[in-house]
Amino acid sequence: MIRHVLLVLLAFVLIACGRANKNELKISGELKAWQALTFDLEGPELSESRETFTTYAFETTFLKDGQQFRQPGYFAADGDAAETGATTGKIWRVKFTPPSAGKWEYVARFYRKGGAQLEGQDWSPVEGYGLLKGEFTVAPAELDPSAHDFAKRGKLADVKGRYL
Repeated sequence: MIRHVLLVLLAFVLIACGRANKNELKISGELKAWQALTFDLEGPELSESRETFTTYAFETTFLKDGQQFRQPGYFAADGDAAETGATTGKIWRVKFTPPSAGKWEYVARFYRKGGAQLEGQDWSPVEGYGLLKGEFTVAPAELDPSAHDFAKRGKLADVKGRYL
């Protein structure tokens, strides 16, 4: 009897650990200042329908040294809908361009409007996805004389002249 209880408990712990790892934001892009990063959350299977867009919301707040940037997310279907034409999927996406190097933290929130979608109704976290926290480290931007974008000379700065 004790053996069965221990096996069930072990199975529960393994499932819980696997689920916790699944519900993290996947970061892609070059982890350098002023480079666009993509943060993907694998949520529940949904489709491009009115209900998805009026019932669910995804946002991520990025924090570093007192700076705070709140970025709204969007439903990205299978994560590659531009190529596949997919209208269903599990991917919710946020884009962020860190303005400085260093250690950044994020707090991602995935909410669902409960019940009959009445005006003024409270939003509640989606079970298993509601609040995700993590961190990532961004390297300093490197100037590249052969580049064709801001990486050639750096970001625009207001030098109190006629042009930026």
